[in-house]
Amino acid sequence: MAECWQPGEAVFQCRMRKIAGGVVSVLLSALVGAGCATTSPKFGQPRAAGAVVPGEPPALECKNKKQDGGVLVSDQRAQARRGYSDQKFSDRVTTADRPIEVCGYAQQLSWLTALHCDDGSRPWGDDVHAAHAARRGSVTPDDIDSSCLHPIDAYEVTCPEKTYTVYINLYVCPANEGVMDNWGPGAG
Repeated sequence: MAECWQPGEAVFQCRMRKIAGGVVSVLLSALVGAGCATTSPKFGQPRAAGAVVPGEPPALECKNKKQDGGVLVSDQRAQARRGYSDQKFSDRVTTADRPIEVCGYAQQLSWLTALHCDDGSRPWGDDVHAAHAARRGSVTPDDIDSSCLHPIDAYEVTCPEKTYTVYINLYVCPANEGVMDNWGPGAG
């Protein structure tokens, strides 16, 4: 991690930068095809070890749909997305009704590979292929309004302390990002 960390740069941002430069482009090229515009995720603000994010972010406003299917959120709401500042899988319990919120497939894989188990290990390292292989499918939440009718991806994450089921909504985007911006080659 030391080779990645820069003062003022969050772990997630650093991992996204590293991953986007290599393996994600290859994986996403195979899955999606032609490239899309690039953006820079704004996740992963560092916080004290063991800190718990208080409360829940405000509900999504489903009427604010973007052209690419994402749900438009303000910059303030984007920084309050579930998972935005998580460092470990144990930082939060996710459910289909309360998933991690990211914008696009590349951010979803980057979030998964950036987080740590309680002992500091990372289940897949930088291997986004292995992270993607941990996907167990998509679910529809009981509270449809919580996802704005989007499917929620479910991943199984095995850590030494326990196996986590992590639910992720990849359709929560601020104005300067789009689901498809973070989907194809060069994303991130």
